[in-house]
Amino acid sequence: MIRGEIVQATMYAAVVRAPDGVRFVAAGQWADELAPPLVEYVEQRCDDVLWPSEALQVRALIADSQPYAAITAYFEHVGSRWDEERLKIHLVSRDNPLAWRGRENYASA
Repeated sequence: MIRGEIVQATMYAAVVRAPDGVRFVAAGQWADELAPPLVEYVEQRCDDVLWPSEALQVRALIADSQPYAAITAYFEHVGSRWDEERLKIHLVSRDNPLAWRGRENYASA
């Protein structure tokens, strides 16, 4: 299957949830399109929600061009200082009308 065929059927969504609700959503046609906005999210928040040594680790991974490791480190440590956050990646079918009418379709999150 070529990449263009997949575009017609699916979309990826990254949803960050906390006890008080959804904190962040990013979407893209490809899973790798989610990394840049997630890195921006963790970079903006890490100093405020992680312990200093953990935030330093996340920032070092970002500086070292390791976005997936930075995202993983953030979500492994978030919650040890302040509110817990969970990241869920969803594969959303364009055939699902709920996913394309602006309604939340995150039952698994």
